[in-house]
Amino acid sequence: TGVQTCALPISNRATVLAKLHRYDEAFSDWDSALKLDPNDAAVFKNRGNAQLDAGNPNPALLDLNRYIELRP
Repeated sequence: TGVQTCALPISNRATVLAKLHRYDEAFSDWDSALKLDPNDAAVFKNRGNAQLDAGNPNPALLDLNRYIELRP
């Protein structure tokens, strides 16, 4: 849908930022993407993996569990 299309560039930018270890910016972008599409499983998966990389296991667990609930 149009909302998903709008969220995709934000989510993609977040993924790039996370790979650059700019986690705060990445998490902010993923939060914005989820406001546009709160059921985007890929965002939860990517944010959860980045949370693990950033040393945040509890938020990672929440995101990855949500990913499991939503995945197609």
